Amino acid sequence: MVVVIPRVYADWSSALERFAQGGDDESVLHAMRQGQLDWTPGVATMFSERINEVFDQRLKALGSRLDRSFKYCRDEVDVVRALLDARRQLTVLHWLASLEVLPEVLRSHLQALLQKAAQAMQQSLEDGARSQRSDALLRTLRQQDLRHFQAAMPVPVPAAGEPPPSSVPSKRRSFLV
Repeated sequence: MVVVIPRVYADWSSALERFAQGGDDESVLHAMRQGQLDWTPGVATMFSERINEVFDQRLKALGSRLDRSFKYCRDEVDVVRALLDARRQLTVLHWLASLEVLPEVLRSHLQALLQKAAQAMQQSLEDGARSQRSDALLRTLRQQDLRHFQAAMPVPVPAAGEPPPSSVPSKRRSFLV
């Protein structure tokens, strides 16, 4: 499905709704990166509230998914998979929080929320491992620390027959495929 490059609040709201639903994060974020945002007083308030809602929704879904994953972990491999999945989701949220089209104050706010959430999740997992007296689990949690999620935004992979984006080298590929 083609994502409209957001230029007005209605486009942004639509893009944020698609982002909230998940599943097409890379193309939605790519469109947002190319978008424009007129930061007028009315739009600023509505947009800030909307992006905070979406951000919070995705963080809660991430926490629930991580909890669910940990309930079914049988060994260290399962734990590592759950942690890597959580870090991928944190990375996607970091990409949203780092969009250059957003005003610096909003970017800083979202990035701080993300750091705080990752810290709280990591602390909760480590506390649980300590209470279970599981040194092996604690070691794995520290090796796959949730706070190490930041990564550069991937370059979209063009569809067959399309030329690669001109602003970036064509050899980079997305790792979210």
